[in-house]
Amino acid sequence: RRGRRRIIGAVAKTKAKSLLESAPEEEMPGRLKPMLAKPGAVPESDSDEWAYEIKWDGVRVLGYAEDGAWCMLSRRLEDVSARYPELEPIADALAGHRAIFDGEVVAFDPEGRPRFQLIQSRMGLTSPAAVKARMKETPVDYVIFDLLHLDGHCVRDLPYVERRELLEGLGLDGPRWRT
Repeated sequence: RRGRRRIIGAVAKTKAKSLLESAPEEEMPGRLKPMLAKPGAVPESDSDEWAYEIKWDGVRVLGYAEDGAWCMLSRRLEDVSARYPELEPIADALAGHRAIFDGEVVAFDPEGRPRFQLIQSRMGLTSPAAVKARMKETPVDYVIFDLLHLDGHCVRDLPYVERRELLEGLGLDGPRWRT
């Protein structure tokens, strides 16, 4: 079994490398705006052609990991990193990758459901002492649902399925973040 996992892992890495090489090279972009949902009809098809995300009821942010540093920008391009210091270790979890993620900072209730009312208590904090105190009461997670840039390559024009494959290949499942 162990040998089979290694072979599957090697095949996945080879495919990921091929996907990444098909994406154009680019410098790490400084400030991207997140793609926003648009109203439209729900497809009638039950096929695998569609991907769905739940409404997370959180704060939409783009996460930037570069050279061991982590930065999060809001939809309005405001740096909100200091409000959520428990998410900084994501950069270490990336083991040297340079990446931009699209996701939401979410606070979960005791039953594991996302609750916007909970995250509201963290959204406007600017004092480090207030952030630290509130962090104990209301911890947050970063739910990552898309990958926009990886290791010097613009992946935004790749099909969603391929971006998702690259994202999942990074193995981002930590104490306060998940894909």
